[in-house]
Amino acid sequence: MSKIGYRPKGWYIKVINVAKTQLTMDEDSYRSNLMQLTGKASLKEMAIPELVTVLSFMQRHGFKLQATNKKAKPMATPQLQKLKQVWVSLAHLNCLRDKSDAAFEAWALTAAKRLLPQPVDSLQWLPRGVVHQLIEQIKQWHRRELLKVVPEMAQRLPSAAYIKEDIGEIDWIQHEVLENLSKVSQADLERAYQSLSKILSLYKEGAY
Repeated sequence: MSKIGYRPKGWYIKVINVAKTQLTMDEDSYRSNLMQLTGKASLKEMAIPELVTVLSFMQRHGFKLQATNKKAKPMATPQLQKLKQVWVSLAHLNCLRDKSDAAFEAWALTAAKRLLPQPVDSLQWLPRGVVHQLIEQIKQWHRRELLKVVPEMAQRLPSAAYIKEDIGEIDWIQHEVLENLSKVSQADLERAYQSLSKILSLYKEGAY
């Protein structure tokens, strides 16, 4: 049979894995369906026409294949944008050895392997539920780093920084944040970090 009009084999395998996740198909049912449709229990063992048969079966059961423009770069979903935002925040704390986009994608795909029945090779293929779990993981990572960085920054506050316009914020950091680190909210931690960054930056520039 001619393969004209078919996509590469790897494309079908990735799409079928996405379909399996979206249809919440358990492993036993999934393998049983593969055997009934093709006589094979593994996608890697199948020829492209057999993969097409499996994909058509998934579509009949509710999976919708989204059309893509090969020339256009896939748009990041709001969830992926949020995930990247927290990564950028970590980069600002100087706790990443590699701050590149490639490092971000490598981290996300590696972390996602523990949450997926089979790994994917692009963030665009991650189910919404998995991205949500990654966001929660990286937020906890960000919080742990802030809990280390904020007290260290506070110790570097120069006495000259205690001027009228900043004394209220510094007092809030000392009493509401540093004395309650185990209970302080993420929003307050981030506010303290931003305030300390501004004060220390002004001091470095000689504004105080």
